[in-house]
Amino acid sequence: MKGIRFLLFLLCCSLGITSATAQNHSQQEVIYLKNGSVIRGTVVEQTIGQSIKVRTADGSLFVYNQQEIEKIVKEKESNNNFQPFRKAEKKSYIGIGLGATYTFDAEEFGFQLNLIDFGYLFNENIGIAAKLQGKGYSVNAHSAHRSDDSGTLTITTLTAGPLLSFQSGNKGRFEIKPMVGFGAANLKIDNISINSDTKMAFGLDIQYRYHISRVIDLFAALGYSKISDYSDINLLVGVGLRL
Repeated sequence: MKGIRFLLFLLCCSLGITSATAQNHSQQEVIYLKNGSVIRGTVVEQTIGQSIKVRTADGSLFVYNQQEIEKIVKEKESNNNFQPFRKAEKKSYIGIGLGATYTFDAEEFGFQLNLIDFGYLFNENIGIAAKLQGKGYSVNAHSAHRSDDSGTLTITTLTAGPLLSFQSGNKGRFEIKPMVGFGAANLKIDNISINSDTKMAFGLDIQYRYHISRVIDLFAALGYSKISDYSDINLLVGVGLRL
């Protein structure tokens, strides 16, 4: 319960920060090219009579010669959450993450590896997310016939769910990912290995992605997950490729 309350508190804070950030970006330039293309973004550099450099909402940079441009106008950004993505913006990403996790039930720290962290945006705020992750803990097993034995507990889950994504500045995005799926656990002590049945898995991730280039993101995430009798909170960082 403590983990859930903490995640809900962080969720409220994230939404507040996102709302405040959005209010500070209410205008943008619209560049009309002579070939018929329309680019929306912010002009970050302009050489009179030669070229301009434009940054789009996803952090991508484009350079156009003055001869290519028909006109540049300013307009208010739409607040419609269901407008489609523009051609210059990338809709999906796939990444890998590594971090620490703490299970409340066994009161143990462990590590977590997200082998696949995927997201696809249908529009600027709504999409779908999926994740394949593995966790490992060092645990003690108690027996009436022998002293305590140390072993390893590994948990593997595959989950998917909706992706809520909000622009934060020119290069960042706050994202919320409630997910559901399935997973299994394995306990290994000495030469004995015990596998669990496949169980339902649940999770909630709050993530911040930062665009360091047109195709590469760095991200940090705080999450809560539960499978069978095990629940944990985790903190990790990773790198992703925007597609």
